Amino acid sequence: MERTALVYLGSSSGNKPIFVEAAKKLGRALAQKGFRTVYGGANVGTMKALADGVSEGKGEIIGVFPTGFKGKKENSSRGIEVMHHNLSRMIEVADMAERKKKMEEMSSFCIVLPGSFGTLDELFTFAINKQLGYNSKPIFILNLEGYYDPLIQMMHNMAINGFIRSEELDLITFCNSIDDILEKINTFV
Repeated sequence: MERTALVYLGSSSGNKPIFVEAAKKLGRALAQKGFRTVYGGANVGTMKALADGVSEGKGEIIGVFPTGFKGKKENSSRGIEVMHHNLSRMIEVADMAERKKKMEEMSSFCIVLPGSFGTLDELFTFAINKQLGYNSKPIFILNLEGYYDPLIQMMHNMAINGFIRSEELDLITFCNSIDDILEKINTFV
């Protein structure tokens, strides 16, 4: 069976160079370790950096992209092409919900890098499916420079207040570096 990394990350680059650098480094590392990578198929932000990194590492990068999607309004008005055209393969789907479902089906595990609403939506959909038993795939979050510290705190707050069981805190593995993620992947996959 092919080992496929699903990576959720931003369509923006963030305001620190480390976000783009980490995405590119992760892409190269996944390729060099022999993982096929699937992501949202965009040619902007840290998503582009991931795809570039996989390509530099001579790996397979697959995009899953909603047909006709133009991204944020400012991308369209500035003439920015959001869909990446130089991938190993592009799978077009009807909408964002189908995109999440397709990427989850294709994956062996999930890695989450810093991102915004879309990244959190994808993470929580994947995590809910794991919590409900629809998948048993590992979830790794790169907590780069403490980016996800508030999420860690929120999850603990949910457990303290009885909205999740304390053992459900283990549904997600937080990592502080790409090397840490790669090491933990070998434990789970």
